[in-house]
Amino acid sequence: MSSRRSTAGSRPAAAQTPRGRRSRTPGRARGAAPVRRLSGRRLVLGCLVIALLAMFMPSINTGIRQAQQIHALEQDNASTRQEVGDLEKKQDSLKDPEYLQRLAREQQGYVNKGEKPYIVVDDRASAQDEPADEQINKSSRPRPWYVEFADSLKSVGLATDAGRTGADGSGTAGEAAGR
Repeated sequence: MSSRRSTAGSRPAAAQTPRGRRSRTPGRARGAAPVRRLSGRRLVLGCLVIALLAMFMPSINTGIRQAQQIHALEQDNASTRQEVGDLEKKQDSLKDPEYLQRLAREQQGYVNKGEKPYIVVDDRASAQDEPADEQINKSSRPRPWYVEFADSLKSVGLATDAGRTGADGSGTAGEAAGR
């Protein structure tokens, strides 16, 4: 065995230079990561993953859309339940005779037997809410429909007469209204 080692001046395996050092390019800096080449196996695996993603993407997209629809429907269902609860409370309150009596007094102006109803003509709170021009034009009592209709016919007649006079050139619209 010793004769084999000493023949042809061969070096032991540990003393041989590693392959990585022989293949290093002189322009590359030390410590930089070696460039990895894409093997055929990795290329096929990558193509397979892309093909699987392309196949399953529509079903994944459909699943996401359906999850969003389910969430929206659950929110709608919760709001409908809340509304039903509110309506049930209102229905229960309408069974109470005191509540019905209070509603009739407030909204319809009903009074009990023996009570005297009072109608406030000049309410300070409502007078402050309305502009001054509306208070002047507002009568305390509404006029009958036929009087309103006659007034509207008169105003339409005056407007068409004023328009004709202004269009003829014989006078202005303001002069025709003053005649």
